[in-house]
Amino acid sequence: MNYSLALLPVRAQQQIERRAYMRAKPEEQAPELLTVPEACAELRIKRSKLYMYLHSRQLTSVKLGSRRLIPRSAIRALVEDRTIEALPKQSHNQI
Repeated sequence: MNYSLALLPVRAQQQIERRAYMRAKPEEQAPELLTVPEACAELRIKRSKLYMYLHSRQLTSVKLGSRRLIPRSAIRALVEDRTIEALPKQSHNQI
C-alpha cells in the first residue's frame, strides 16, 4: 500500500526519514555547512589553526546568528590550494 507521509504520525515520519538518510550514500549525507569542530575534524587540525585560516582569509565562513559555519566548498578550496604535485623522480645515476 502507498501511504502519504503526511497521514502518518510524526514519529513514524521521522523513522522513515532516518532510514532513508542511513541508506543514502555518504556524499549525500554530508552537510554543506560544517560547524567549527566538524571542519577541524575534517581537516584534522586544531581549532586555533582553523581560526588562523579564517582570520587570514585563506578559509571562508558564514555567520548565522552566533554560529560560524564553514562551507564544504571552502574546505575543498583550501586543500586544493595547498596540494603539491609530486616532482618526477630523478635518477641517481646522473652525475
